[in-house]
Amino acid sequence: MNKKILVVIPTYNEIENIEILISQLIKNNDNYDYLYLDDNSPDKTYQVIEQFKKKYQNIHLIIRPKKLGIGSAHLDGILWAYKNNYETVVTMDSDLTHSPEIIESFIKSSKECDVLVGSRFINKKSLQDWSKHRFFLTHLGHFLTKFFLSLPYDATGGFRIYNIKNINKNVFTLTKSKGYAFLFESLYYLYNSKYLIYEKEIMLPKRAYGNSKMKFKDISHSLQMLCLLYLKKFIFNKKNNFNKKIILNEKLVDKERYEWDEYWSKNRTIINSMYSLVAMFYRLIIIKPTLNYFIQKHFKKNSLLLHAGCGGGQVDTYITKKMQIVALDISPKALIDYQLNHSKQNKIVHGSIFDLSDDNNLYDGIFNLGVMEHFNPNQVKKILNEFNLKLKKDGKIILFWPPNFGLSVRFLRSVKSLLRIFNKNTQLHPPEVFLFNSINDIQPLLKSVNLQVVESYFGIRDLYTHYILVLKKIDE
Repeated sequence: MNKKILVVIPTYNEIENIEILISQLIKNNDNYDYLYLDDNSPDKTYQVIEQFKKKYQNIHLIIRPKKLGIGSAHLDGILWAYKNNYETVVTMDSDLTHSPEIIESFIKSSKECDVLVGSRFINKKSLQDWSKHRFFLTHLGHFLTKFFLSLPYDATGGFRIYNIKNINKNVFTLTKSKGYAFLFESLYYLYNSKYLIYEKEIMLPKRAYGNSKMKFKDISHSLQMLCLLYLKKFIFNKKNNFNKKIILNEKLVDKERYEWDEYWSKNRTIINSMYSLVAMFYRLIIIKPTLNYFIQKHFKKNSLLLHAGCGGGQVDTYITKKMQIVALDISPKALIDYQLNHSKQNKIVHGSIFDLSDDNNLYDGIFNLGVMEHFNPNQVKKILNEFNLKLKKDGKIILFWPPNFGLSVRFLRSVKSLLRIFNKNTQLHPPEVFLFNSINDIQPLLKSVNLQVVESYFGIRDLYTHYILVLKKIDE
Protein backbone atom coordinates (compact mmCIF):
# COMPACT_ATOMS: atom_id res chain seq x y z
CA MET A 1 0.00 0.00 0.00
CA ASN A 2 1.40 3.40 -1.07
CA LYS A 3 0.44 5.78 1.73
CA LYS A 4 1.77 8.70 -0.29
CA ILE A 5 -0.92 8.57 -3.01
CA LEU A 6 -4.67 8.98 -2.48
CA VAL A 7 -7.30 8.69 -5.23
CA VAL A 8 -10.39 10.80 -4.41
CA ILE A 9 -13.69 9.74 -6.03
CA PRO A 10 -17.01 11.54 -5.35
CA THR A 11 -20.12 9.39 -5.90
CA TYR A 12 -23.84 10.01 -6.15
CA ASN A 13 -26.27 7.47 -7.63
CA GLU A 14 -23.58 5.45 -9.41
CA ILE A 15 -24.93 1.99 -8.58
CA GLU A 16 -24.56 0.87 -12.21
CA ASN A 17 -20.92 1.96 -12.43
CA ILE A 18 -19.38 1.64 -8.98
CA GLU A 19 -18.69 -2.11 -8.85
CA ILE A 20 -17.02 -2.03 -12.29
CA LEU A 21 -14.99 1.04 -11.32
CA ILE A 22 -13.71 -0.35 -8.02
CA SER A 23 -12.81 -3.68 -9.59
CA GLN A 24 -10.86 -1.96 -12.36
CA LEU A 25 -9.05 0.34 -9.90
CA ILE A 26 -7.98 -2.55 -7.69
CA LYS A 27 -6.90 -4.56 -10.73
CA ASN A 28 -4.78 -1.76 -12.20
CA ASN A 29 -3.59 0.13 -9.12
CA ASP A 30 -3.95 -1.89 -5.94
CA ASN A 31 -0.99 -0.09 -4.33
CA TYR A 32 -2.85 3.24 -3.99
CA ASP A 33 -5.35 4.33 -1.35
CA TYR A 34 -8.88 5.19 -2.43
CA LEU A 35 -11.27 7.61 -0.75
CA TYR A 36 -14.90 7.51 -1.88
CA LEU A 37 -17.15 10.38 -0.81
CA ASP A 38 -20.79 9.46 -1.24
CA ASP A 39 -23.56 12.02 -0.75
CA ASN A 40 -25.98 9.50 0.77
CA SER A 41 -27.00 8.20 -2.66
CA PRO A 42 -30.69 7.23 -2.84
CA ASP A 43 -29.67 4.20 -4.94
CA LYS A 44 -27.41 3.00 -2.07
CA THR A 45 -24.12 3.30 -3.99
CA TYR A 46 -22.34 3.51 -0.64
CA GLN A 47 -23.47 -0.01 0.30
CA VAL A 48 -21.50 -1.47 -2.61
CA ILE A 49 -18.45 0.54 -1.55
CA GLU A 50 -18.85 -0.69 2.03
CA GLN A 51 -18.72 -4.31 0.83
CA PHE A 52 -15.43 -3.68 -1.00
CA LYS A 53 -14.12 -1.73 2.02
CA LYS A 54 -14.48 -4.86 4.16
CA LYS A 55 -12.30 -6.76 1.72
CA TYR A 56 -9.63 -4.15 0.94
CA GLN A 57 -7.77 -2.13 3.55
CA ASN A 58 -6.84 0.59 1.06
CA ILE A 59 -10.47 1.61 0.47
CA HIS A 60 -11.91 4.41 2.62
CA LEU A 61 -15.46 5.75 2.60
CA ILE A 62 -17.03 8.97 3.82
CA ILE A 63 -20.85 9.04 3.67
CA ARG A 64 -22.02 12.62 3.73
CA PRO A 65 -25.53 13.43 5.03
CA LYS A 66 -27.01 14.68 1.72
CA LYS A 67 -26.12 15.94 -1.75
CA LEU A 68 -23.61 18.68 -0.95
CA GLY A 69 -22.04 19.20 -4.37
CA ILE A 70 -19.18 17.66 -6.31
CA GLY A 71 -16.91 20.62 -5.57
CA SER A 72 -17.30 20.25 -1.82
CA ALA A 73 -16.59 16.51 -2.23
CA HIS A 74 -13.33 17.30 -4.04
CA LEU A 75 -12.41 19.79 -1.31
CA ASP A 76 -13.29 17.40 1.53
CA GLY A 77 -11.20 14.69 -0.12
CA ILE A 78 -8.20 16.97 -0.63
CA LEU A 79 -8.35 18.24 2.96
CA TRP A 80 -8.65 14.63 4.20
CA ALA A 81 -5.44 13.89 2.29
CA TYR A 82 -3.65 16.80 3.99
CA LYS A 83 -4.89 15.64 7.38
CA ASN A 84 -3.67 12.09 6.78
CA ASN A 85 -0.25 13.12 5.44
CA TYR A 86 -0.56 12.06 1.82
CA GLU A 87 1.76 13.65 -0.71
CA THR A 88 -0.22 13.23 -3.93
CA VAL A 89 -3.96 13.39 -4.63
CA VAL A 90 -5.65 12.04 -7.76
CA THR A 91 -9.22 13.24 -8.41
CA MET A 92 -11.47 11.41 -10.85
CA ASP A 93 -15.14 10.86 -11.71
CA SER A 94 -17.03 7.70 -10.88
CA ASP A 95 -18.97 7.42 -14.16
CA LEU A 96 -16.27 5.37 -16.00
CA THR A 97 -15.32 8.29 -18.27
CA HIS A 98 -11.94 8.46 -16.48
CA SER A 99 -10.13 5.21 -17.12
CA PRO A 100 -8.31 3.61 -14.16
CA GLU A 101 -5.65 2.44 -16.61
CA ILE A 102 -4.24 5.97 -17.08
CA ILE A 103 -3.65 6.80 -13.41
CA GLU A 104 -0.15 5.32 -13.19
CA SER A 105 1.11 7.08 -16.32
CA PHE A 106 -0.37 10.38 -15.12
CA ILE A 107 1.32 10.05 -11.73
CA LYS A 108 4.66 9.44 -13.46
CA SER A 109 4.10 12.52 -15.64
CA SER A 110 3.22 14.64 -12.60
CA LYS A 111 6.63 14.31 -10.95
CA GLU A 112 7.94 17.53 -12.53
CA CYS A 113 4.95 19.77 -11.71
CA ASP A 114 2.62 20.74 -8.88
CA VAL A 115 -0.63 20.05 -10.73
CA LEU A 116 -1.24 17.82 -13.74
CA VAL A 117 -4.54 18.41 -15.55
CA GLY A 118 -6.16 15.81 -17.77
CA SER A 119 -7.01 17.85 -20.87
CA ARG A 120 -9.89 17.02 -23.21
CA PHE A 121 -8.78 19.61 -25.75
CA ILE A 122 -5.28 18.52 -26.79
CA ASN A 123 -6.67 15.72 -28.94
CA LYS A 124 -9.62 16.90 -31.04
CA LYS A 125 -11.06 13.38 -31.01
CA SER A 126 -11.23 13.25 -27.20
CA LEU A 127 -14.95 14.09 -26.99
CA GLN A 128 -16.12 12.71 -30.32
CA ASP A 129 -18.55 10.23 -28.73
CA TRP A 130 -20.25 12.83 -26.53
CA SER A 131 -23.71 14.23 -27.21
CA LYS A 132 -23.84 17.57 -29.03
CA HIS A 133 -25.33 19.22 -25.94
CA ARG A 134 -22.55 18.09 -23.59
CA PHE A 135 -19.90 18.72 -26.26
CA PHE A 136 -21.13 22.32 -26.63
CA LEU A 137 -21.25 23.01 -22.87
CA THR A 138 -17.73 21.60 -22.37
CA HIS A 139 -16.25 23.74 -25.14
CA LEU A 140 -18.18 26.79 -23.95
CA GLY A 141 -16.79 26.34 -20.43
CA HIS A 142 -13.29 26.04 -21.84
CA PHE A 143 -13.70 29.22 -23.89
CA LEU A 144 -15.12 31.23 -20.98
CA THR A 145 -12.41 30.24 -18.48
CA LYS A 146 -9.72 31.09 -21.05
CA PHE A 147 -11.30 34.40 -22.03
CA PHE A 148 -12.32 35.74 -18.60
CA LEU A 149 -9.80 34.11 -16.26
CA SER A 150 -6.85 33.70 -18.66
CA LEU A 151 -6.60 30.01 -17.73
CA PRO A 152 -4.72 28.23 -20.56
CA TYR A 153 -5.82 24.77 -19.35
CA ASP A 154 -8.82 22.48 -19.33
CA ALA A 155 -10.18 24.17 -16.22
CA THR A 156 -13.50 22.32 -15.94
CA GLY A 157 -12.26 18.72 -16.07
CA GLY A 158 -12.18 16.57 -12.96
CA PHE A 159 -9.22 14.28 -13.66
CA ARG A 160 -6.21 15.86 -11.97
CA ILE A 161 -3.07 15.08 -10.01
CA TYR A 162 -2.21 17.43 -7.14
CA ASN A 163 1.22 17.12 -5.52
CA ILE A 164 -0.09 18.56 -2.27
CA LYS A 165 3.28 18.25 -0.57
CA ASN A 166 4.20 21.33 -2.63
CA ILE A 167 0.89 23.21 -2.33
CA ASN A 168 -0.23 25.49 0.49
CA LYS A 169 -3.56 24.16 1.80
CA ASN A 170 -4.93 27.72 1.93
CA VAL A 171 -5.19 27.76 -1.86
CA PHE A 172 -7.92 25.12 -1.65
CA THR A 173 -9.69 26.47 1.45
CA LEU A 174 -10.00 29.82 -0.32
CA THR A 175 -12.56 28.32 -2.73
CA LYS A 176 -16.22 29.09 -2.11
CA SER A 177 -17.98 26.99 -4.72
CA LYS A 178 -19.54 23.70 -3.64
CA GLY A 179 -20.46 22.63 -7.17
CA TYR A 180 -18.74 22.16 -10.53
CA ALA A 181 -17.32 25.70 -10.40
CA PHE A 182 -14.86 24.42 -7.78
CA LEU A 183 -12.83 22.91 -10.62
CA PHE A 184 -12.02 26.18 -12.37
CA GLU A 185 -12.07 28.24 -9.15
CA SER A 186 -9.39 26.08 -7.51
CA LEU A 187 -7.30 26.02 -10.70
CA TYR A 188 -7.60 29.82 -10.94
CA TYR A 189 -6.11 30.24 -7.46
CA LEU A 190 -3.41 27.65 -8.12
CA TYR A 191 -2.45 29.34 -11.40
CA ASN A 192 -2.30 32.81 -9.88
CA SER A 193 -0.32 31.49 -6.93
CA LYS A 194 2.42 30.56 -9.43
CA TYR A 195 2.17 26.80 -8.95
CA LEU A 196 3.55 24.79 -11.87
CA ILE A 197 0.66 23.33 -13.89
CA TYR A 198 1.05 20.91 -16.81
CA GLU A 199 -1.52 19.26 -19.05
CA LYS A 200 -1.69 15.78 -20.47
CA GLU A 201 -4.04 14.45 -23.12
CA ILE A 202 -7.01 12.45 -21.92
CA MET A 203 -9.62 10.62 -24.01
CA LEU A 204 -13.14 10.55 -22.62
CA PRO A 205 -15.83 8.13 -23.82
CA LYS A 206 -19.48 8.94 -23.30
CA ARG A 207 -21.18 7.71 -20.14
CA ALA A 208 -21.83 3.97 -20.23
CA TYR A 209 -24.59 4.05 -17.59
CA GLY A 210 -26.57 6.64 -15.70
CA ASN A 211 -27.01 10.32 -16.42
CA SER A 212 -24.95 13.46 -15.99
CA LYS A 213 -25.49 15.12 -12.58
CA MET A 214 -25.05 18.64 -13.94
CA LYS A 215 -28.27 20.67 -13.70
CA PHE A 216 -29.26 24.15 -14.84
CA LYS A 217 -28.55 25.57 -11.38
CA ASP A 218 -24.98 24.20 -11.63
CA ILE A 219 -24.49 26.06 -14.90
CA SER A 220 -26.00 29.22 -13.40
CA HIS A 221 -23.78 29.03 -10.32
CA SER A 222 -20.70 28.43 -12.49
CA LEU A 223 -21.46 31.56 -14.51
CA GLN A 224 -21.89 33.56 -11.29
CA MET A 225 -18.56 32.32 -9.93
CA LEU A 226 -16.89 33.07 -13.26
CA CYS A 227 -18.19 36.66 -13.15
CA LEU A 228 -17.15 37.09 -9.52
CA LEU A 229 -13.60 35.85 -10.17
CA TYR A 230 -13.34 38.05 -13.25
CA LEU A 231 -14.45 41.12 -11.32
CA LYS A 232 -11.93 40.40 -8.55
CA LYS A 233 -9.23 39.92 -11.17
CA PHE A 234 -10.24 43.12 -12.94
CA ILE A 235 -10.59 45.27 -9.80
CA PHE A 236 -7.68 44.05 -7.72
CA ASN A 237 -5.34 42.86 -10.50
CA LYS A 238 -3.14 41.10 -7.94
CA LYS A 239 -1.43 37.74 -7.83
CA ASN A 240 -2.19 35.54 -4.87
CA ASN A 241 0.30 35.56 -2.05
CA PHE A 242 0.43 32.52 0.20
CA ASN A 243 4.05 32.73 1.26
CA LYS A 244 3.16 33.51 4.85
CA LYS A 245 1.16 30.88 6.70
CA ILE A 246 -1.74 32.04 8.84
CA ILE A 247 -1.22 30.60 12.33
CA LEU A 248 -4.47 29.48 13.94
CA ASN A 249 -5.21 30.36 17.57
CA GLU A 250 -6.43 27.07 18.99
CA LYS A 251 -7.70 28.79 22.17
CA LEU A 252 -10.62 30.24 20.26
CA VAL A 253 -14.05 28.77 20.83
CA ASP A 254 -14.53 26.40 17.89
CA LYS A 255 -18.29 26.94 17.66
CA GLU A 256 -17.94 30.70 17.25
CA ARG A 257 -15.01 30.37 14.89
CA TYR A 258 -16.75 27.94 12.56
CA GLU A 259 -20.06 29.81 12.58
CA TRP A 260 -18.23 32.74 10.99
CA ASP A 261 -16.33 30.36 8.70
CA GLU A 262 -19.69 29.13 7.46
CA TYR A 263 -20.68 32.71 6.61
CA TRP A 264 -17.49 33.23 4.61
CA SER A 265 -17.65 29.91 2.76
CA LYS A 266 -21.34 28.98 2.46
CA ASN A 267 -22.70 27.79 -0.84
CA ARG A 268 -24.09 30.86 -2.55
CA THR A 269 -27.53 30.93 -4.10
CA ILE A 270 -28.19 33.28 -7.01
CA ILE A 271 -29.52 35.84 -4.52
CA ASN A 272 -26.45 35.47 -2.29
CA SER A 273 -24.15 35.91 -5.27
CA MET A 274 -25.99 39.03 -6.45
CA TYR A 275 -25.85 40.45 -2.93
CA SER A 276 -22.10 39.71 -2.73
CA LEU A 277 -21.46 41.53 -6.01
CA VAL A 278 -23.50 44.57 -4.98
CA ALA A 279 -21.85 44.62 -1.54
CA MET A 280 -18.39 44.40 -3.11
CA PHE A 281 -19.03 47.37 -5.39
CA TYR A 282 -20.55 49.33 -2.51
CA ARG A 283 -17.52 48.67 -0.31
CA LEU A 284 -15.07 49.65 -3.04
CA ILE A 285 -16.90 52.69 -4.45
CA ILE A 286 -18.55 54.16 -1.32
CA ILE A 287 -17.09 52.72 1.89
CA LYS A 288 -13.44 52.65 0.86
CA PRO A 289 -13.16 56.41 0.10
CA THR A 290 -15.11 57.21 3.27
CA LEU A 291 -12.80 55.07 5.38
CA ASN A 292 -9.75 56.65 3.72
CA TYR A 293 -11.07 60.11 4.59
CA PHE A 294 -11.62 59.42 8.30
CA ILE A 295 -8.41 57.41 8.74
CA GLN A 296 -6.27 60.16 7.19
CA LYS A 297 -8.17 62.84 9.13
CA HIS A 298 -7.52 61.27 12.53
CA PHE A 299 -4.18 59.45 12.18
CA LYS A 300 -0.69 60.46 11.12
CA LYS A 301 1.11 58.57 8.39
CA ASN A 302 2.55 55.19 9.50
CA SER A 303 0.29 55.02 12.57
CA LEU A 304 -0.19 51.50 13.93
CA LEU A 305 -3.84 50.53 13.42
CA LEU A 306 -5.81 47.40 14.26
CA HIS A 307 -8.55 46.41 11.82
CA ALA A 308 -10.59 44.37 14.31
CA GLY A 309 -12.93 42.06 12.42
CA CYS A 310 -11.23 42.68 9.09
CA GLY A 311 -13.12 40.22 6.90
CA GLY A 312 -11.70 40.13 3.38
CA GLY A 313 -10.25 43.63 3.77
CA GLN A 314 -11.27 44.92 0.33
CA VAL A 315 -11.52 48.46 1.73
CA ASP A 316 -7.98 48.42 3.18
CA THR A 317 -6.08 48.45 -0.10
CA TYR A 318 -5.30 52.19 0.03
CA ILE A 319 -4.72 52.76 3.74
CA THR A 320 -2.22 49.89 3.89
CA LYS A 321 0.06 52.15 1.83
CA LYS A 322 -0.25 54.94 4.39
CA MET A 323 -0.55 53.11 7.72
CA GLN A 324 0.75 50.02 9.49
CA ILE A 325 -2.22 47.67 9.58
CA VAL A 326 -2.72 44.61 11.77
CA ALA A 327 -5.67 42.61 10.38
CA LEU A 328 -7.54 40.45 12.91
CA ASP A 329 -10.50 38.12 12.40
CA ILE A 330 -11.93 35.00 14.03
CA SER A 331 -12.55 33.28 10.68
CA PRO A 332 -9.54 31.65 8.99
CA LYS A 333 -11.37 31.81 5.66
CA ALA A 334 -11.86 35.57 6.03
CA LEU A 335 -8.13 35.95 6.73
CA ILE A 336 -7.27 33.94 3.63
CA ASP A 337 -9.47 36.35 1.65
CA TYR A 338 -7.63 39.24 3.27
CA GLN A 339 -4.30 37.72 2.30
CA LEU A 340 -5.54 37.34 -1.28
CA ASN A 341 -6.66 40.96 -1.53
CA HIS A 342 -3.37 42.49 -0.42
CA SER A 343 -0.11 42.29 -2.31
CA LYS A 344 1.61 44.04 0.60
CA GLN A 345 1.96 41.54 3.41
CA ASN A 346 0.32 43.14 6.43
CA LYS A 347 0.39 41.34 9.72
CA ILE A 348 -2.56 38.93 9.76
CA VAL A 349 -3.79 37.60 13.11
CA HIS A 350 -6.29 34.86 13.85
CA GLY A 351 -8.02 36.15 16.95
CA SER A 352 -11.23 37.24 18.61
CA ILE A 353 -12.35 40.83 19.22
CA PHE A 354 -13.64 39.56 22.58
CA ASP A 355 -10.13 38.75 23.81
CA LEU A 356 -7.05 40.66 22.68
CA SER A 357 -4.91 39.57 25.63
CA ASP A 358 -2.44 37.72 23.39
CA ASP A 359 -1.70 40.93 21.49
CA ASN A 360 1.24 42.80 22.98
CA ASN A 361 0.72 45.92 20.86
CA LEU A 362 -0.71 49.26 21.92
CA TYR A 363 -2.39 50.92 18.96
CA ASP A 364 -2.70 54.46 17.69
CA GLY A 365 -6.11 53.45 16.43
CA ILE A 366 -8.61 50.62 16.12
CA PHE A 367 -11.35 50.46 13.50
CA ASN A 368 -14.03 48.18 12.11
CA LEU A 369 -16.87 48.41 9.63
CA GLY A 370 -20.28 46.82 10.02
CA VAL A 371 -19.34 44.63 12.98
CA MET A 372 -20.93 46.05 16.13
CA GLU A 373 -24.51 45.61 14.93
CA HIS A 374 -24.07 41.82 14.95
CA PHE A 375 -23.65 41.67 18.75
CA ASN A 376 -25.91 42.44 21.70
CA PRO A 377 -25.15 45.38 24.07
CA ASN A 378 -23.31 43.22 26.62
CA GLN A 379 -21.11 41.76 23.92
CA VAL A 380 -20.43 45.21 22.46
CA LYS A 381 -19.45 46.42 25.91
CA LYS A 382 -16.92 43.61 26.22
CA ILE A 383 -15.52 44.32 22.73
CA LEU A 384 -15.12 48.05 23.39
CA ASN A 385 -13.47 47.33 26.71
CA GLU A 386 -10.90 45.15 24.91
CA PHE A 387 -10.33 47.96 22.40
CA ASN A 388 -9.83 50.46 25.19
CA LEU A 389 -7.18 48.27 26.83
CA LYS A 390 -5.23 48.10 23.56
CA LEU A 391 -5.46 51.80 22.79
CA LYS A 392 -2.68 54.30 23.46
CA LYS A 393 -3.56 57.17 25.76
CA ASP A 394 -4.24 59.53 22.84
CA GLY A 395 -5.50 56.79 20.51
CA LYS A 396 -8.88 56.70 18.75
CA ILE A 397 -11.45 54.16 17.72
CA ILE A 398 -13.40 54.50 14.46
CA LEU A 399 -16.62 52.50 14.14
CA PHE A 400 -18.86 52.24 11.07
CA TRP A 401 -22.14 51.28 12.76
CA PRO A 402 -25.47 51.27 10.87
CA PRO A 403 -28.38 52.80 12.79
CA ASN A 404 -31.93 51.50 12.70
CA PHE A 405 -32.88 54.15 10.13
CA GLY A 406 -29.82 53.65 7.89
CA LEU A 407 -30.49 53.37 4.16
CA SER A 408 -28.94 49.88 3.85
CA VAL A 409 -30.95 48.60 6.83
CA ARG A 410 -34.20 49.84 5.31
CA PHE A 411 -33.31 48.50 1.88
CA LEU A 412 -32.43 45.04 3.17
CA ARG A 413 -35.63 44.89 5.21
CA SER A 414 -37.54 45.50 1.97
CA VAL A 415 -35.56 42.80 0.17
CA LYS A 416 -36.20 40.29 2.98
CA SER A 417 -39.92 41.09 2.93
CA LEU A 418 -39.99 40.52 -0.82
CA LEU A 419 -38.13 37.22 -0.46
CA ARG A 420 -40.61 36.04 2.16
CA ILE A 421 -43.43 36.62 -0.32
CA PHE A 422 -41.73 34.13 -2.66
CA ASN A 423 -40.90 31.76 0.24
CA LYS A 424 -37.17 32.31 -0.15
CA ASN A 425 -35.43 31.71 3.16
CA THR A 426 -32.09 33.29 2.21
CA GLN A 427 -29.67 34.74 4.75
CA LEU A 428 -27.82 37.64 3.14
CA HIS A 429 -25.68 38.47 6.17
CA PRO A 430 -25.36 37.56 9.86
CA PRO A 431 -28.24 38.84 12.06
CA GLU A 432 -28.15 42.52 13.04
CA VAL A 433 -29.18 42.54 16.70
CA PHE A 434 -28.03 46.00 17.83
CA LEU A 435 -29.25 48.83 15.60
CA PHE A 436 -29.53 51.98 17.71
CA ASN A 437 -31.91 54.88 17.01
CA SER A 438 -29.79 57.71 18.43
CA ILE A 439 -26.26 58.25 19.70
CA ASN A 440 -27.89 58.96 23.05
CA ASP A 441 -28.89 55.27 23.12
CA ILE A 442 -25.27 54.14 23.30
CA GLN A 443 -23.78 56.95 25.40
CA PRO A 444 -24.23 55.05 28.72
CA LEU A 445 -22.55 51.99 27.19
CA LEU A 446 -19.60 54.05 25.96
CA LYS A 447 -19.23 55.78 29.31
CA SER A 448 -19.20 52.42 31.12
CA VAL A 449 -16.01 51.47 29.20
CA ASN A 450 -14.43 54.94 29.62
CA LEU A 451 -14.98 56.07 26.02
CA GLN A 452 -16.49 59.24 24.60
CA VAL A 453 -17.57 60.43 21.15
CA VAL A 454 -15.25 63.08 19.66
CA GLU A 455 -16.87 63.06 16.20
CA SER A 456 -19.95 61.53 14.65
CA TYR A 457 -21.11 61.58 11.06
CA PHE A 458 -24.20 60.39 9.26
CA GLY A 459 -24.52 61.68 5.74
CA ILE A 460 -23.92 61.56 2.03
CA ARG A 461 -20.32 60.23 2.10
CA ASP A 462 -21.51 56.64 2.51
CA LEU A 463 -25.07 57.28 1.28
CA TYR A 464 -26.56 57.49 4.78
CA THR A 465 -25.64 53.91 5.61
CA HIS A 466 -23.55 54.14 8.80
CA TYR A 467 -23.13 56.33 11.80
CA ILE A 468 -19.39 56.87 11.75
CA LEU A 469 -18.27 57.26 15.34
CA VAL A 470 -14.81 58.45 16.39
CA LEU A 471 -14.13 57.58 20.02
CA LYS A 472 -11.34 58.30 22.47
CA LYS A 473 -10.65 57.60 26.13
CA ILE A 474 -12.37 59.82 28.67
CA ASP A 475 -9.75 62.08 30.25
CA GLU A 476 -9.22 61.09 33.85
